[in-house]
Amino acid sequence: GFYGMNGFCLFNYFVNVQNPQIWFCGTVLMSNIVCVSIISVSYIIINTITMKSSNLAGPNNRAVVARNRKIQRKLSTIIATDVISWVSFFIVWLIHILELFST
Repeated sequence: GFYGMNGFCLFNYFVNVQNPQIWFCGTVLMSNIVCVSIISVSYIIINTITMKSSNLAGPNNRAVVARNRKIQRKLSTIIATDVISWVSFFIVWLIHILELFST
């Protein structure tokens, strides 16, 4: 089957270059990279706008500023771990495709 032999549902992206599924693997990984990039850029824009509006609210509203920073930290962590995981998958796949190592 296409899916790996491990216990969780992660597709087997270590296919040989001669395998016709190589294009599917590349498409899935590139789609994920594009989506993660769009999410990251959107978050940066939202974060910038939020920081500006927090500054406009003034330092008198410390509770709102503290709440916004806490939410921004949580969202940053979620997005950073998503980026790290998918970029790692893509790099390992690319190294495998370039046959720098074999699995």
